[in-house]
Amino acid sequence: MDIKTYLGRYNLISKKIDNLVFDLEQKSDLLDRVQNNMHNQEAYIDYLRNDLQRLCDKIRKEIDDLTTARDEIKTALNKIPDEQGQLILYYRFCMGKTETETASLLGYKNRSIVTKATPKLIEEFESILGE
Repeated sequence: MDIKTYLGRYNLISKKIDNLVFDLEQKSDLLDRVQNNMHNQEAYIDYLRNDLQRLCDKIRKEIDDLTTARDEIKTALNKIPDEQGQLILYYRFCMGKTETETASLLGYKNRSIVTKATPKLIEEFESILGE
């Protein structure tokens, strides 16, 4: 996997985590509504509760796994000694920003600084990952 794709996973993973958290919240709300509205049907409520609990546990596990993968990317990125370099790669590839947007976020008036630094930073990051 090339570096741009590797770093691009960060944003995809974050979006997936957000979707799973939303899904988990919906499942929890559903369980609460079912429990509050189904009187005298304890066996069915227990069945639904157990089923929803298994599903919520599965979602939590997936969130944990994705969070670990995202943290590994961030940890690797933090090994770049230059903080500006870290931010250039983070904005460009993790967050999918353009060179102009990245330059603006870093307070540069011209994107050429980002354009010139990116190939060297990618090379440096490749060597860090190869260690």
